[in-house]
Amino acid sequence: MTRKRSSVSKNLKDYMVPIAGAVLVLLLIISIFTGGTTETETTKENKTGFVLTFDNDDTEAKIIYPGGKEVKIASDATLYKWEEVNVINGWVSIQLDNVAQAKLAKLAETKYTDNGEIYHKSSDIWLESLADIKVITKFTDIALRNGSVLSISENEMSTTAYLLKGFAEISNKAGKSTVLAPGQKISISRMDAKNEDFDAKLAKADIDDYYKQLDWFIKNNGASYLDALKNPNTEDKTSTGTTTKTPTQSGNRVLTFSNISDGAQVSDSTVNVIGNYSDETIVKITLAGQEAQLNKTNKSFKFENVDTSLNENDLVFRAIDDAGDVLERKIVTVYYDNAVSGSTGGTFPVKNYQVDASQFLFTAPSKNNVFTTTNDFITIKWVVKNKNIWKVTVNGYQLKSYNKTYGTWRYHAATKNNNLQLGSNVYEVKYYDKDNKVIFRNTYTIVRKTAAGWISTQKSWGTYSNEA
Repeated sequence: MTRKRSSVSKNLKDYMVPIAGAVLVLLLIISIFTGGTTETETTKENKTGFVLTFDNDDTEAKIIYPGGKEVKIASDATLYKWEEVNVINGWVSIQLDNVAQAKLAKLAETKYTDNGEIYHKSSDIWLESLADIKVITKFTDIALRNGSVLSISENEMSTTAYLLKGFAEISNKAGKSTVLAPGQKISISRMDAKNEDFDAKLAKADIDDYYKQLDWFIKNNGASYLDALKNPNTEDKTSTGTTTKTPTQSGNRVLTFSNISDGAQVSDSTVNVIGNYSDETIVKITLAGQEAQLNKTNKSFKFENVDTSLNENDLVFRAIDDAGDVLERKIVTVYYDNAVSGSTGGTFPVKNYQVDASQFLFTAPSKNNVFTTTNDFITIKWVVKNKNIWKVTVNGYQLKSYNKTYGTWRYHAATKNNNLQLGSNVYEVKYYDKDNKVIFRNTYTIVRKTAAGWISTQKSWGTYSNEA
């Protein structure tokens, strides 16, 4: 009997080791497939959290954990490394301690990685760097210097970076790089992201006027950084605590206008602006980087071909004296009614251009200037036979694809870019000569329908606004 019990005990000992091993393997498999717990995700090696602040009560956002779990968050939440924040509605601010201050727009998807990089996946991010950092997007790698201010707009088609202050070196995924100067932008498309022949230097351009009128630019006080570039003797206003010498709207009244007024409507997408100034020390009057023609004899000024093609146009005028100080900063808002008014004499004016309109041809998606589709991505193509055209814009956006030698260019309209909605989408095309004067304009219309045809009710139609 004693031998038998000893044999049983020995057999049990023999099985304990493989059983324990099997249990450990099973626990490991369960851990891998469940992705761990929230406690594991938030207890990283440094346990340092970053504060998220909501812009207003309507802001919504969620955190996506490394294991894929999504949790909707409230204001003043905490974000840890490798946790992704996704802004559903409104704007969110993040304080990355000693690294950067970031602001995220609606639909933004961003995370701060374990190796100290910011990975931005979609929509807009505004960065004020407090250290040298690297920013990764779908199509670019960006090295941002300490003390720089950079805005990035990311979508499925391209990455566009706008440098307001400091230093940024930007390259595509093939390593073709360039350095932006403050006041410059660069856009790298999906097609160019891995192109080893991509010339990044040629892709640079000045920050355009259309971007300066966006709510995103205005709310982030972008104009103050560009003002500092024009007036280097003034202190720059940043979130680090320095002050700015910036004239207020209610400051010295030295500018008066003869043909425009605040809140007025204009009947053309470009206007000439004329007026007078009262201070003899004024040497320069600017509007969106353009200097006015000054007549010192009668103290008058004139801007030619001012772009007023948006529904609401904020024109920011600055009067600068001989010491480089801004004596007055005046904002005049005008509205484009998109119609030509008839004269009181009973005649109806006709827009006339001293060019041959047959030299400006649409080639795709149709040769006619109206195209109907159910697709959510359309490329419009043109050919310009007039050799006096130096640049082309579509709804205020200057095309980089315009080739003056061949006269060809293209423009992408896509629902993801918010420039193709259900209904009739009108794209106003302007053609400029070497003096930056509009010498011709035409339009292309894309009528986008659902597969079932037109939406029948006004309520349903309203859900497809430009803000959707």
